[in-house]
Amino acid sequence: MVGTRTFAYNGPNDDGTLQLATETIDGSGSGLYSKTITRDYEDNTGVTGRAAGFHINTEYDLDYGYDAKGRLDEVTGPALPGSGTATYTREPDSEMIDRLKFGSDDHAVVYGLHADADVVTSVTNTMNTTMRSTYTYAYDALWRRESVVNAGPAFPSQPEFNIWQYNDRSELGDSKRYAGSDPEVDPLPTPITGQDFVYAYDLIGNRTSYTLDGGTPTNYTRNTLNQYTATDVPAETFTYDEDGNMTADGTWVYTWNAENQLYAVTKPNPVNGDKGVQFDYDYLGRRVRKLVYTHNGTGYTLTSDQRFVYDGWNVVLVLDGLNSNATTQKYTWGLDLSGSIHGAGGVGGLLACEDGSDDYVYLYDANGNVGQVIDAGDYSVAAHYEYDPYGNQIVATGSYAADNPFRFSTKWYDAVTGLSYYGFRYYSPRIGRWLNRDPIGEYGGLNLYGFLENDPVDVIDLNGLWTIERNGGDRALATPGPNDTVAGLALILRLNVREYKLWLKSTPGGPPVPDSPYLPIENDCANCPYTIPNRVILIWGELKKWEIWNQQFSIWNEYRRIIVPKIRFYRQEAFRVIESKEPTAKRTIELLKGQDDYIFIYAGHTTGAGSLTPRLNAIDNVPENQYRSLAKGRHKYALMMVLGCGTADLSKLQTELRRPNVLLERTEFWPTCRPLISPPSWLAVSARC
Repeated sequence: MVGTRTFAYNGPNDDGTLQLATETIDGSGSGLYSKTITRDYEDNTGVTGRAAGFHINTEYDLDYGYDAKGRLDEVTGPALPGSGTATYTREPDSEMIDRLKFGSDDHAVVYGLHADADVVTSVTNTMNTTMRSTYTYAYDALWRRESVVNAGPAFPSQPEFNIWQYNDRSELGDSKRYAGSDPEVDPLPTPITGQDFVYAYDLIGNRTSYTLDGGTPTNYTRNTLNQYTATDVPAETFTYDEDGNMTADGTWVYTWNAENQLYAVTKPNPVNGDKGVQFDYDYLGRRVRKLVYTHNGTGYTLTSDQRFVYDGWNVVLVLDGLNSNATTQKYTWGLDLSGSIHGAGGVGGLLACEDGSDDYVYLYDANGNVGQVIDAGDYSVAAHYEYDPYGNQIVATGSYAADNPFRFSTKWYDAVTGLSYYGFRYYSPRIGRWLNRDPIGEYGGLNLYGFLENDPVDVIDLNGLWTIERNGGDRALATPGPNDTVAGLALILRLNVREYKLWLKSTPGGPPVPDSPYLPIENDCANCPYTIPNRVILIWGELKKWEIWNQQFSIWNEYRRIIVPKIRFYRQEAFRVIESKEPTAKRTIELLKGQDDYIFIYAGHTTGAGSLTPRLNAIDNVPENQYRSLAKGRHKYALMMVLGCGTADLSKLQTELRRPNVLLERTEFWPTCRPLISPPSWLAVSARC
């Protein structure tokens, strides 16, 4: 065990809440370590009770600062270069970070932002006045990244660019890297050897094949539980226990504890020099110990004992268990990709590391993958990494490249096993999926082993502790865990964080909606949740006409085949499903204006009389007092799906789906309709924030 953990609180405050003051870990006896984490709060010098940082005994001290709007904009902590403070600035009238500087503009990260959407178009990393790396992105009409240009002296063969292509479900199909700086060049050059990837998937997201450089594909065999059971090149066999945990993959044997946490990884037939690892976890499920053993030909000998101290789910101290718990590394964390300290699980938020007598600064691409680690002493590139789309390392160079554990998605990479530790689960970049089932079940997606919906170019994984309870009503309950933020909840729900005051509501007697979505919620009332939208709207357009057509064609059955299983799932998961068979603009308008709406599904013609397009036009043309006054208070949906035929002009439909006050900011294709009749053409589209 870690030790005995004792919590002390300040308060109660005027609203009856408590604030965590200290967390004391007593590791005397059989515990791992003894530490006291003390939380600091502002008093009359700032906003009374606002988090000002924390310190651990006398060896670690972290301080926060805020701008005039109460948003965190300064972090002062170990290993930060310059003045020892990292400072954030935001785009005017936006929550998007546009600059991070370490002391001065001599050491800065500048983010280029799209004028019409909350997406990053470029990241420029400068240290000691010298640009070290840039990542420049282009997006398609569905706001998927379609290319990136990698440039700067950190790249050995710079400049180079990647082009990404997607299938009709927005899963990554191709990723190819080329020499040069122009993704629009025609014809394209030959892809760089070792960086031409092609992926294929089945309809629920299992990888069916993977091809490198046009060679022999690796084919995956799956069972009915969406578990990989074998591959052919190389020939591997995967086995699982009854809880769905992978127990062997042909290279490693995986042992799990009763909490379905990975306990040990060993070779099936170890020989001299082989390594094995063992993990221990604390009461929250955080990995607090990593033991590495080396086989000497007859048995294993302990060669490393790392122990971890956390702030939330971010590692801040690493201790050497073989050297009286001496501190070996100190980590300073700032704002992650959610714009908060913990909202995105720390992805892109690690600022610096103090490793013995050396200090290092972390630089990233736009998806929070560590690209470079800079030596803060002489500002040289101590480590440089490049990855394939699923996180396998293509390039790892520099004197610190092997020793630095934080890499793809800012997660701890275990070099012995090749696994990345994400908090609740371990990810295998080699097979592009998790080793065990999602602990939150289907709320994380229908495929319990799937990684980022097979779109690692655009999506990140986070480890929020929000508890969501759906009860079949208009609104569901959402209760935050320790250090949770509204920004983290927005990522889980796929709702727009900028609209959180529209979709997040307080419960009677519960805590108020926070003033900022990026600060940890101070909620010590376990039974005081918030409420979130829970309605699924389904409109069947021109139902009577389809029923007549159904005597000759399979149009109606095709829609039912696609939609009915989804609606059945939503009902089983206690969403409130509202169906309408009235194909009128008035009814569509009525159903598009609620704050309780979460998902919108339309099945019918998308152009022409009585179709979706004139209904959207009607929404824009109705008088202010009939619709627009209500539309102002409605948030964008987390998911919109449109199934329709008769759409010859695809770009026009995309334009309709992207209307900012009606539908969504991002769309993606989802092919389920097949050409049953021709003409007209068939189309299936889904849109997602």
